[in-house]
Amino acid sequence: MPVQQKFKDYLEGPRLDSCFEFFADGNVSVHWTNCLEMREHFQERYKTGDEYLVTSLEKELSDLKSEVVWLRNRRGILKLTMFDLYQAYSDPLLSPMLFKQQGEEQFCYSTGTEAGPFLCLAGLSWMNPRLYRQFVYAKILRGHLGIRDFRLSVNLDLDFTLEGRPLDTYRMHLSQVTSRGLLFELPIGFRLMSDKGIIDEVVNFYLPTGLNLNLNSSDFKSLSENLKLHSNKVQEQSYLQAHIHYNCSEQLQRHYLYIKYDDFSGEQAGRFQDFFIALLASAREETQELMSAAA
Repeated sequence: MPVQQKFKDYLEGPRLDSCFEFFADGNVSVHWTNCLEMREHFQERYKTGDEYLVTSLEKELSDLKSEVVWLRNRRGILKLTMFDLYQAYSDPLLSPMLFKQQGEEQFCYSTGTEAGPFLCLAGLSWMNPRLYRQFVYAKILRGHLGIRDFRLSVNLDLDFTLEGRPLDTYRMHLSQVTSRGLLFELPIGFRLMSDKGIIDEVVNFYLPTGLNLNLNSSDFKSLSENLKLHSNKVQEQSYLQAHIHYNCSEQLQRHYLYIKYDDFSGEQAGRFQDFFIALLASAREETQELMSAAA
């Protein structure tokens, strides 16, 4: 199927959680929420009463309003709905009031009865990731969430060690490329060490043998194919470092780690940044051309 038709089918398709894959291998893709023009297209579908976007999405979220949940801390018990919890978690003003409290002020929740049993609210065991994504999609479609820069989803694994622990090798998955940095998915069960609530680590990333950072090209296909040519073997003495410093209470429950380009150092750091910036720019241009053809 021609890529233009494939893209048009994606724009008119029913699945909000799927990404558009530029190539058959699925190595590089974009989600409609991460591109301004695509987001505006889906918002227009929602405004004009698209049957799936309005009926199915709204019904699923409305069902959350009938699920009762009780919150408890030292001040007493509060009766809410599961819809209220999802709404509060996605609100930057409400979220700290419910999910960042410590000690006796910390909230617990129960979905059974007012008498419990109660679990820690901040543990997020109440959350269904798929439902939360639907909730976020609804807010985006209504124009209630701000616009962010173009982001590209990629598929690349990088081996890494932590400074001072060279014998322990882990694998981190690079999942998103942005204009200011990279978003990594942490290994299951992996936790960075913290000292008094602050995480301060130096990470050594080992570069795969097939990843050519000297590729001088602005061609989207060439840059994308460079990602899938990598192997699990690493280049001898070829690595770059990243200094990670943040308050762990802000990211304790997250399975993702965002690293700014400025936090990378080492001989390959400049070329590493240049490669992903070029990949992002070429993907942005390709997406704009597809949007123009689909109009």
